[in-house]
Amino acid sequence: MDWKFSLPTQCPPKEARNDDIELYRLIKNSPPNPEDFVPLAYELKTPHQQFEDEFMKCCSHGLSVFKSIDGAIKWRRKYKKKFKNHKISKGMVTRGDGMILETFKNPHVTWWVSTDQPEREFVEV
Repeated sequence: MDWKFSLPTQCPPKEARNDDIELYRLIKNSPPNPEDFVPLAYELKTPHQQFEDEFMKCCSHGLSVFKSIDGAIKWRRKYKKKFKNHKISKGMVTRGDGMILETFKNPHVTWWVSTDQPEREFVEV
């Protein structure tokens, strides 16, 4: 699989899978644009963190998405300083769009993107 962003070695983890799944993502723009789909490791405004833990390093190269709208709302509340003005988008991720894995606490999912335009299937809800 070809990845939209360069990934560290051993990433995605072997437990990651290809699924057809509806997911939610916090976005700044409506409609969503490519700027809304940049992994933490590549965000220009975030100082690049050197994670010691390989799993955390791998996750920082994927996108944070959620299996439920409630999960996105809770995440926005929990990290309100960063996501205060963010909207919630919903989209269908298919097997050809990359790999996913439930990470951290349910319903958080990390999505390692292989599609060139991940924003195309997402709309604000």
